[in-house]
Amino acid sequence: MRELLCQNLFIPHFQKSDVTRITKKEISDFYTALNGKGLPIKIINNTMLELKGFFNWLLNEELISRIPPFPKLQEVPPRKNDWYTKEQHRQLFEFCEEPIYQFLRWSGSRPNESRGLLKTDTDWDKKQVSIAHALPMVGFKIKNTKTNSIRIIDFFEELETCLKQRLESSPEGCGFLFTKHNRPYSRKMLFNGWDKMTEQAYIKYGLPRLPLYQGTKHSRAMQMLKEGRSVSDVQEALGHADIRSTDHYAEMLPGRRAELLGNKSQRVTQFSHAVTNSESLEKLAGGRGVEPRFAESESGVLPLNDPPILFIAKR
Repeated sequence: MRELLCQNLFIPHFQKSDVTRITKKEISDFYTALNGKGLPIKIINNTMLELKGFFNWLLNEELISRIPPFPKLQEVPPRKNDWYTKEQHRQLFEFCEEPIYQFLRWSGSRPNESRGLLKTDTDWDKKQVSIAHALPMVGFKIKNTKTNSIRIIDFFEELETCLKQRLESSPEGCGFLFTKHNRPYSRKMLFNGWDKMTEQAYIKYGLPRLPLYQGTKHSRAMQMLKEGRSVSDVQEALGHADIRSTDHYAEMLPGRRAELLGNKSQRVTQFSHAVTNSESLEKLAGGRGVEPRFAESESGVLPLNDPPILFIAKR
């Protein structure tokens, strides 16, 4: 996501401005421009926080002496309570013909994590699957998960079934577990298939046509909360790095909390392996005394695991 912000928002607006000279007015003008694009408030706020994170990094690296003032952000409206109940899921998945959607339903993984799942991520001896990496929004270059963490999920019946279905039909010579037309899923392929499912369920049952994320990971969380399971367990099961992400779900069901993806006997564990790429950053920047600018690097984009920076051009 960070490279898309750079390519589509930061670079076009600031171009080759010297970030050591960016003023309060220029930051405010950028914020005004974002609001003029009709983007959701949450996306606008996250973009501004990403930009502020970049300036924090510059300050920590002593490349600037102060952070320019940022405007006060708008309050994000409460999240809509849009999710499928277990019964609605049962009706919807009558029209599921592709195992990846069953995996999204039962694993609580993010769409890009499911797209990036490799055959080597399934350990049939230990009966476990590892959510260890993901595919970017564009292209098929493997990257770390959103939280830079690995979740290991023990098999349970529904999860094991969809994995076996995929392995039986996966083409030889392809490392990805979930494929369509003998290649990994693009985001467009994934979302088009989901739209087809929801359209059929709408026609037959009148189900609301929810987006993929709300209809899978979001719905799974809400179902667990409705069952009265603990927030910390839902955090662990769904791979939220910050429990506040899980609290957003809990707020929709006051007094109700969540547990794990399957039964109490099904264990889901998570451990972090956050990586800081200071060495690659130093190599890209060409040394400590580099002058940072909003400009494209020689490689085009920075790895997602780098500090919250934009693009750095050598002198």
